[in-house]
Amino acid sequence: MPLDRLFRSKHLLYKALSNTAEEKHFLQDVMTHDAATYAQSTSRLLVPPRAEDIDKDMAGLAANALLSVIICLPPKPEADTKDPKPLGIIIAPEHQGSGYGSEAIRWSLEWAFGIAGMHAVRLTAFSFNTRAVRLYERLGFVREGVRRESIYFDHQWHDHIMFSMLEHEWAALRKE
Repeated sequence: MPLDRLFRSKHLLYKALSNTAEEKHFLQDVMTHDAATYAQSTSRLLVPPRAEDIDKDMAGLAANALLSVIICLPPKPEADTKDPKPLGIIIAPEHQGSGYGSEAIRWSLEWAFGIAGMHAVRLTAFSFNTRAVRLYERLGFVREGVRRESIYFDHQWHDHIMFSMLEHEWAALRKE
């Protein structure tokens, strides 16, 4: 990965996750007003999030993940703002379907294999999140397994699908 793109891809910036009021407000807003996105981001019981829940989630992400970033759209040149507007830890509904998920995952793979020296990247999706499942498969992730009917959402049981990509698989995809 070229150093000038270390924390940037074609359309996005990747900022360190920090426990700021703005980031907490963004996360709580998504969790409160978009049940589908909220449900896709957690396997725990969906209840109205409290400020303490948001703090705990953010602290957990910052402490337990190899890389925790907020994906941001850079400010427009004519914008009068210093900081980029957060796009989200999860992709906010108004930005879904714009190719940002593909771009962010490709950047993450490049970072994981080229910077962090990882051998494998693993991720999961719930079966009701068909867009994510299609995206991961289209990007070359291999379905490793399924925890059948392990998540309850919207009056139905859904599968928890596990995916992975190995370093040599990513290298082969980059050459295509």
